[in-house]
Amino acid sequence: MNRTHTNFDWQALAQALREEIQEYAWMLQLTCDLQKGILQRNSQAILELNESLADQLQITVDKRNTRQSLQQTLADYCGLALEHRLIELIPHIPETIQSMFYALVDEANRLIERLSRKTKQNEAILKRAGELSGDLLQALRPGAVKVKTYNRLGVYGQALALPGSVIQTAV
Repeated sequence: MNRTHTNFDWQALAQALREEIQEYAWMLQLTCDLQKGILQRNSQAILELNESLADQLQITVDKRNTRQSLQQTLADYCGLALEHRLIELIPHIPETIQSMFYALVDEANRLIERLSRKTKQNEAILKRAGELSGDLLQALRPGAVKVKTYNRLGVYGQALALPGSVIQTAV
């Protein structure tokens, strides 16, 4: 059934989407600040920004959940499956406000993509910093050996271990 209704509270959905976009923008700003802290080797700033990012992530998830709840209400109201993405629901919104919703969805997607890119950059910078630290330690302590390690998620990495250290003995 393809229904378009003017009785649905479009303003609440638009406002929820705007608030979600605002929170993504804050996350992007914090992620950019984190990158500056990493590049400046400011460990205090990195710790504070990681905590701020964790808090911001929770706020963003809450805003997304609110928007998704309204989105599911819209899908139900139009007689559609609840799993529909917002972009798929826009044709069921009155034509006079469809362009606003397309613009909001586009802005949200652009922010999410920029946030993903910046996060990957930060991960690469941190990985390279760890490698450089290992190379420096290897140069300063030639007796150190590289051992294979895995983090909590099972991702492979390498660490330097001095002879007789806990990590060297465990291997």
